[in-house]
This record gives sequence, structure tokens and C-alpha cells, in this order.
Amino acid sequence: MTGFRVLLIAFGVVTGTWLLSSCGKENAGPLFSPQSFSYKVESVTYAGGLTDVGYTDSLKTFHLEFYHNPVYENYLFINLSGASYWAPGVYAAGYDSISNRNVELIFFRDGSHPYYAVTGNLTITSFDTVNQVMSGKFQFNGTLNNSLLHITLGTFDNLRYRKQ
Repeated sequence: MTGFRVLLIAFGVVTGTWLLSSCGKENAGPLFSPQSFSYKVESVTYAGGLTDVGYTDSLKTFHLEFYHNPVYENYLFINLSGASYWAPGVYAAGYDSISNRNVELIFFRDGSHPYYAVTGNLTITSFDTVNQVMSGKFQFNGTLNNSLLHITLGTFDNLRYRKQ
């Protein structure tokens, strides 16, 4: 029994150390945010759940992930690239050659069926680089093969992003 206690204590120390070291702001993974986002796909509304929002300075990219419950279906990605600062404003889905910015909106029915935006836009309503928080809204039409989905009434409020 003594050997088992030593093993149990060692496991506790290793697990505790791992948890404390992985909980830093820079290492944070998805966050549970029940009130931070919502969107409607056809007639079904999805709101709250896990979010993962990161900014990679070297690539000048933002990556926003919104996961509803269950997390393996009906989730949404927003990718922004080409600029280190996204001022509040309206940005069309796709690549803008004048500003060298790209807005990619993708809805996933499941892990292997992405609906990519063919039309739509992202509106950034606030972007706070000091507190690393952003808010906005979006809508788009996504296609997969010959199937079309309408994603509307998308919002995200005061989402914290982390620098990677």
C-alpha cells in the first residue's frame, strides 16, 4: 500500500504541475463562452459553447473558432489574414487585392463537410488591442458541392483573443 501512496502522490504532483503550467494566457486553448457568440444556419440557431480565438503576429492572421454542443458538428471558423490591425468596418468574404486582406468564413456540418462562403461579409464592431478583445457580426452563404447553406445573424461579443 505504501508504494501505491507514493505513486498516487507523484501522479498528483505531475498532474498539478502540468495544469498550472498549461493555464497561462498564451497557452490557453478553447474557452467556454456561453454568451459570446451566436449564429443561425437556415432555421436553427446556435449560441454559446467553446471559442478559440488567436492572433499570430508573424503571419498577420486571426483565427476564430465557434463550437456549439456537441463540439464535433455545426461549428464555424472565421479566418482573417493580411493585416495586423482590423479596424471596425465591413469586410466582404474573400480576398481583397487592393488591401491585401482575406476574410474566410466556413461552416462545418461535421469535421469533414465544410461549407465555404461564396458571398457574405464580416463586420468588426470593436477591436481592442490593449485588452485583446474583439466584437462583430457576420452573415454568408456557404457551399459544399451543389449544396447551399445560409448562415445569418452571426454575432460575437467581447471575445478575448490570444497572441500566439
